[in-house]
Amino acid sequence: MKIVQVNYGIKLVEADTFMGAIYGLGFVHAKDRLWQVNFFRYLSTGRLSELIGSEGVPVDKFIRTIGVTRAAKKYLELLDEEERNLIQNYCNGVNKAARNVKLYPVEFYIVMAGFEDLTPYDVASYLSLLTLFLSRDWCHEYLRSRLTEIYDREFVDRLLPF
Repeated sequence: MKIVQVNYGIKLVEADTFMGAIYGLGFVHAKDRLWQVNFFRYLSTGRLSELIGSEGVPVDKFIRTIGVTRAAKKYLELLDEEERNLIQNYCNGVNKAARNVKLYPVEFYIVMAGFEDLTPYDVASYLSLLTLFLSRDWCHEYLRSRLTEIYDREFVDRLLPF
């Protein structure tokens, strides 16, 4: 596997196998976005309060109540062996890069946190949360669409701004 800096911070992962490319993707994500990987792990598993204190408790309750973590567990149960291996390989790449970091991003020091190994459950939780983020406005969009059938677009835009 080889990681090549192309331009503008874009990296190209060259690998002989798909598994090698997935490992490289995880490695690059951790090298460039370690704090983001860590933060979204805590957010999506309902553990944000461990990073930011009591302000995170309402978010943790919400994430756990709507079932992001239950969906992640179910998702993992449905994967076949090859899919599990792909996710584990991604995690291995992230974890390898994280172990080799000499100086963590500044956010780690601000919240006084370390990095614990990323797991397939963490990845599945993040995917579940991302699915929620990407689909949660469907009811708003449906309502806008129905209202524009009755009222003019300008009125609907004032009523339900983007």
